[in-house]
Amino acid sequence: MGGDGGGAGGDPDPCDLVETAALNSLQPGAVGALKVGDILTVNLNRSGPNPVVEVLGLGGQRVGALTHRGHVRIIGCIDQGREYVAVVLSIRGGAVEVRIEPA
Repeated sequence: MGGDGGGAGGDPDPCDLVETAALNSLQPGAVGALKVGDILTVNLNRSGPNPVVEVLGLGGQRVGALTHRGHVRIIGCIDQGREYVAVVLSIRGGAVEVRIEPA
């Protein structure tokens, strides 16, 4: 007689995400102040016709935007009350790569 395996089961939470992405629409002045390891705020800006997933540095200054394949899911999750941060992984010239993860 064996057990049924039990376990937690269920579907994984689609908002419990960790993704790597390049920042787009970089603000040169803000990028110059970044360091690898900095933890930035991910913010949903709805001031225009389409929502924009912004990444904000210290003091709330916009560093850039997320437009990678997963950004639409992030918008939905933020709309559900989730919060995310972006950890700076690399800075090469004008390119910044971040890891997006739950706050």
